[in-house]
Amino acid sequence: MTQTSRFARLSRTLAAALALSLLATACGDDDDTTAQTADETTGTEDASTSDPEAAPNTEPASEDPVRIGVIASLTGPGAVIGVPFTDAAKIAVEKVNDEGGVLDGRPLELDIRDDETKPDVAVQLFEGLARDDVAWVMGPNLSATCYAVEPLAEQLDQPTYCWSSANMPDEHSDMYFGTSFDFTQLAEGHMQDFADMGIERFAMLTSTDASGKLYLETMTEAAEEAGIEITGTSEFEQTETDLTGTIAGLRSGEPQAYFIGTSGKPAAIALKNMQDLQIQEPVFIGFGNGSYVFAELVGSNIPDRTYVRMAKMVDLDAIAEDDPMLPKIEEFIEAWESEYDTKADPVSSGPWDVVFIIAEAIESAGGTDDPEAMVEAMEAMTYDGANCTYEFGPERHRGAEEGCVALTRLQGDGTFVAVDAADEG
Repeated sequence: MTQTSRFARLSRTLAAALALSLLATACGDDDDTTAQTADETTGTEDASTSDPEAAPNTEPASEDPVRIGVIASLTGPGAVIGVPFTDAAKIAVEKVNDEGGVLDGRPLELDIRDDETKPDVAVQLFEGLARDDVAWVMGPNLSATCYAVEPLAEQLDQPTYCWSSANMPDEHSDMYFGTSFDFTQLAEGHMQDFADMGIERFAMLTSTDASGKLYLETMTEAAEEAGIEITGTSEFEQTETDLTGTIAGLRSGEPQAYFIGTSGKPAAIALKNMQDLQIQEPVFIGFGNGSYVFAELVGSNIPDRTYVRMAKMVDLDAIAEDDPMLPKIEEFIEAWESEYDTKADPVSSGPWDVVFIIAEAIESAGGTDDPEAMVEAMEAMTYDGANCTYEFGPERHRGAEEGCVALTRLQGDGTFVAVDAADEG
């Protein structure tokens, strides 16, 4: 598709996309836990301040960088995920460039923009990046923001790789991919954990945003399929600061376990309130909390038996020496710890993989001029990454294979320990 036709429909589609974004439940505006703001990232001018009538770029010289847009929550509640995800992308791009870049020496360059954990802002940023002619957009990192931009991927002919585990829309764009495992896969895994631990009934506490609603929907469906009883459910706004009464209400149903379907600061509040109530039953938390950033946020304010499913790299000793993922995991750990001098964050291995997947798709397509060629190249790809093994296809735009997730127990000292659910009952 030509550059002219790519944006010819922009004026009439942007309004529709903005309307769709408002249907996705936005997170709150404020969060004092973020370690990084948009001003501390590298990138070009925010699209919201750029000239909307600026002419598109001409064909780049061979040594010019290949620009990859990044939309992430660098401020607001989603920053607990968005910041480490963006940090992972930065070091992945550095490694690609150190190894020669793409297309005979062209470096990758990130254009990083903060969506403030707001779907409407994500839509505006996406439109700006597409207008600025980036080769791909990576992100956003939350369900609500990913669902908000997904319609634009098709309308603007913009290849996009969402960083969230949000389930693919039933009629998703051919230009839209999603990272790693989805909510349905994770919910089915939790049902197996429950069965292995002898749990026959559980209660759910979920946020009212898009991620919380997905947790509620997929966990309910998986429980019905597995024959496991849900003793009670309760939804809460992410701005709430005390969930003690809500949790006490769920407790009256005498569940054998609890599931917290949200990420970041709201999940931390729920865990602290459960600890205050001296909850003794196992507590399972959403996949997005499987990070050392979250572990630092909650500290020791957690029930004794707190579990999260996360990337299997958390337990290197359990990975076979001939596992094709092992070299990629070791590369990620070395790059992260060298750059940031902290323990490598397992949940961030997904965005790290996405950079290499996109680079390979660009190489296979022979350039960035044809979005459909890059998408078709990705659809033909199998890739062993640090987060998972991916096998893409025209009907497999997530690509993640089974067996990439481990059940872990979050310790009060901020560490995660891989466990066998059968031994935890």
